[in-house]
Amino acid sequence: MTIRVLDQDFSVCKVPSWDGVDLSSPVVFTGATGDEKSLVCPSGRVPSSALAREDGWRAFRIEGTLDFSLVGILSRISGILAGERIALFAVSTFDTDYILVKAENLDRALAALAAEGCEIVGARRLPAAAPGFRPMRRANQALSDAEIGEVLRSAKRGVLSAIGDGGWPYGTWLNPHYDEESGRIYFHGGKIGHRVDALRKNPRVCFTVVGEGFHDASREPAWALTFKSVVVFGHVEFVDDFDEAVEICRRLSRRFTPDERYIEEEIRKAAAAVLVFALVPDHITGKRVHEA
Repeated sequence: MTIRVLDQDFSVCKVPSWDGVDLSSPVVFTGATGDEKSLVCPSGRVPSSALAREDGWRAFRIEGTLDFSLVGILSRISGILAGERIALFAVSTFDTDYILVKAENLDRALAALAAEGCEIVGARRLPAAAPGFRPMRRANQALSDAEIGEVLRSAKRGVLSAIGDGGWPYGTWLNPHYDEESGRIYFHGGKIGHRVDALRKNPRVCFTVVGEGFHDASREPAWALTFKSVVVFGHVEFVDDFDEAVEICRRLSRRFTPDERYIEEEIRKAAAAVLVFALVPDHITGKRVHEA
């Protein structure tokens, strides 16, 4: 059995009507009875009219098309997770089944399924922490590896901090490209300046990104956002191969625009003056924060 992990965080909600429900989401489930209307959707797409919501769910699906005559699929999965004392919430489509578990249980759930012979795709373990890094003070707010990966994939901007002139910290906004295969985070910029001098002198850096966040209707005060933040400690390696650097710039640009003609024109004009470098992670932490 092949299990594919979905990227998004999900919320389970009760809504008064279908008005404002975004059915264009790649994954969304609706259900209605005479007593209520329920919605399962990415957390960032919960309608403001929601009467109640429970956040912090992650999802995976059984790959392929399941024939209606098949029996025992969900029973096998629920039995494996029950052995780990992991609660689940299941929904089904015409073709297959989707299983939701709380985000803090996802890694443990996947490990249990893998141990029983399931093939897991779409999930990547982040590198183990290097010695010398302190543990998170509020471990109950820690993000799972899957959640950290989602934040890094979706982040379009973040702050890269280096040690600059005179030993002073020097942070600059940069656009990242997170490569899941290598685990590296790529950046581009000019070939000269304070940042480049600092990186060549001391390649140790810290990169911080913050998710968009959302308003949790169940928590006060109403203005406060719940969001996820990720801090990556590591060292910088410069990309010296010109063709590799150009391809990284293409991938980074596609995160902002699908206009290939524009991208190629920008590369033609500016590639020779662009420096590409990679942040190789040594330690990564992530935290779920409520502003209030």
